[in-house]
Amino acid sequence: MSAAALDLKTGQRVVRNGNVSVYTASIIKVAILLAAEERDRRQGHGLDPTQRSAAKLMIEASDNDAATTLWDDAGKSAALFTLYHRLGMHQTHRAPTLFEPWDGVTTTAADQIKLLQAMDHGVKGLTTGDRHYALHLMHHVEADQDWGVPSGTTHSWSVAVKN
Repeated sequence: MSAAALDLKTGQRVVRNGNVSVYTASIIKVAILLAAEERDRRQGHGLDPTQRSAAKLMIEASDNDAATTLWDDAGKSAALFTLYHRLGMHQTHRAPTLFEPWDGVTTTAADQIKLLQAMDHGVKGLTTGDRHYALHLMHHVEADQDWGVPSGTTHSWSVAVKN
């Protein structure tokens, strides 16, 4: 088991077995969204309505077809690994594909914290609006996706999650 949590207000982090490498599963969908937003910014525009709809399905409902659409739009795995490299996610690596064209990635909880910090503090190529949109979606996941860390928090907490 590997887990990490980051309080974006205080910067406090809790990491358990942070360097254990695991397949990304659905947490890769956050990186897919950021890579798609970044690519569109380089092209001089934001996500179009179709992409925004796919992003909402991908993050809030964990829809794999929507993830594949945005992964294609972003520039596939090359775009993801460019993002990972720039964020210093050196424990995130290519791995054999399991079920989806984008799921051949292993990572660590410690590297995923770097991704979350970039969403809070900024990353070159993304606007504040891009980052806030991703966090907004993560704050509004459907009930069947709202498990894990959120289930152990009080109602006064605001938890962004992508299980």
